[in-house]
Amino acid sequence: MDKKSCCISIETFTMNIHSAKTHRQRIHVDMTPMVDLGFLLITFFIFTTQLAEPTVMKLMMPNDEGDPTPVKCSASLTLLLDNQDRIGWYECKNDEPSVVQFTNLDAANGLREIIIKKQKAVGQLMRDARDLMVIIKPLDNADYRTLVEVLDEMTINGVTRYAISDPAPADYKLLADSR
Repeated sequence: MDKKSCCISIETFTMNIHSAKTHRQRIHVDMTPMVDLGFLLITFFIFTTQLAEPTVMKLMMPNDEGDPTPVKCSASLTLLLDNQDRIGWYECKNDEPSVVQFTNLDAANGLREIIIKKQKAVGQLMRDARDLMVIIKPLDNADYRTLVEVLDEMTINGVTRYAISDPAPADYKLLADSR
C-alpha cells in the first residue's frame, strides 16, 4: 500500500463449488480522487455561497433648510432615554409639559402601552392617530441599544412621525423635579 494515497482494501472470499479450496482476492479501491472531489466541492460551496448580509435600519434625515414643522403640543409625546432601559416620558397639557413619568421597554406594561394610549388620545382629538409626533431625546448616559429598541417600537406601533433630538435644559429640569 502506498503511504501517500488514501486506500481501502477489502478482502473477498470466493469458494469453488467443485473443490473445497477457498481463494482470497484483494480488491484495492483508491480513495484519493474521492478526497480531491470532496475538497473541490467544499471550495466550490465556500466561493459560491452568499453569506447573510447585515440588515440596516433606514433612517431619513431632514434638511436643515426651512422652518421647523409646527406640532401641536397635545399631539406630541416626549421620551427621555436613560440608562438600563429606563425611559422617562411626558406629554403636554395646556401647552405645558406635565410631570415626567418613568417606564421601561416591557411590551405589556411599558412603552408600547403608553404609545398606544397616546395614539388613541390623538385620534380622538385630531381624528387621525397618525398625527402623533414622538420626540426621542437620549440623555447623556443613554445606551445605543435602548435607542434602537425605541426606534423598533416606533415601527411596531406604526408611528410615522418621530424625531431624535438633544435634550433641552428644560428637560433636565423636569427630570430633576420628578425625582
